Amino acid sequence: MTLQQTPSKTGGRFCSWKINWTEEGKVKGRSFAWSSYADRDNNGSWEAYRAGALCRIAADLRTHGCSKIDPGEDELRALFHQAMKIYSSKVA
Repeated sequence: MTLQQTPSKTGGRFCSWKINWTEEGKVKGRSFAWSSYADRDNNGSWEAYRAGALCRIAADLRTHGCSKIDPGEDELRALFHQAMKIYSSKVA
């Protein structure tokens, strides 16, 4: 999963988590926008990450019958925090 940023119409940044996978020889992908999962208490980054991870798990199960991503909440949160450390300079 990678962090995507695109300029918004208001001059800010639009952040989303991008996932890619190959299915039946074709590269497929999907983005999960933070703003789609945001509310007044958070920016939606964790919720978007979780939705992206679950989508990737489903794609892995369809194509390979198993997934390297552990769907456990603690494990997903650990991966999320690791990703945020990597991308923190881009989000700041």
